[in-house]
Amino acid sequence: MQFLREINTIRLSDIQKLILLMAHTAATPRLAREFINGKIHFIQAADFLSRYNMIQLTESELSITEIGKNQLIQYNLIDDTDELTDEGQNLLDSSSDYATYFPA
Repeated sequence: MQFLREINTIRLSDIQKLILLMAHTAATPRLAREFINGKIHFIQAADFLSRYNMIQLTESELSITEIGKNQLIQYNLIDDTDELTDEGQNLLDSSSDYATYFPA
């Protein structure tokens, strides 16, 4: 129960939200991991998310967990059907890192 209370009091940064969104929308966990490689601020944010079990992070893959999906819903970045909301799409669109790695 203490763990759940801690998660409910965490305020995620835009970078942390972006990593969760990217993990949710990437075609594969390997592509999601490649997205954060070499970007120290992304790696630090991913480490934080991993400690709170919002993502699973390995040397070669990054995937979102149910806890991470629940955070995306709580922040209104995806809806109950796992589709991006306008707010979620706007966050992805505002990220030059995401746009560079996943061009439209």
